[in-house]
Amino acid sequence: MVQRGQHGEVMKEQLRNKKRLFENLKDSGGVGMKELGELAKLIFQYGGTAIMAGLFVLFLFYDRKDRKEKEISDKEEKKAERESNNAILKELSASNRNIAESLNLLKTSMDNTNNEFKQHDERAIKGFQGIHEDLIILKERRLEYGEIKESSKIYN
Repeated sequence: MVQRGQHGEVMKEQLRNKKRLFENLKDSGGVGMKELGELAKLIFQYGGTAIMAGLFVLFLFYDRKDRKEKEISDKEEKKAERESNNAILKELSASNRNIAESLNLLKTSMDNTNNEFKQHDERAIKGFQGIHEDLIILKERRLEYGEIKESSKIYN
């Protein structure tokens, strides 16, 4: 186990070992079993960290790329949605204007009908008033005729 302060020294020693390994590989012109073992040992010892760092950088790069692409596609989708909403709002506005015009026409028609009913009622009242006066006259005549008949009975 490495204690504090020794970590730098251990790293330097391992770096020297790697250099020696590569020099031996160059000098020998091939790879021996011993060298492969040492290389594998170094990869297992420090390769995990390097691989993790490499993967981190790789995923970071792709994540940023994906985010940018997603932002662009989101902007395009929002723009299309806004355009669609604007078209719908224009249609609703036109529909509301048509409804308002229809309601105004209906109100005008109802006002005209009410005026016609009022005029009809006024004419009917005048007509009924004339009939009422005629009925009063008839009742008076009937009463007079009835009195005349009774008085003629008395004289007969």
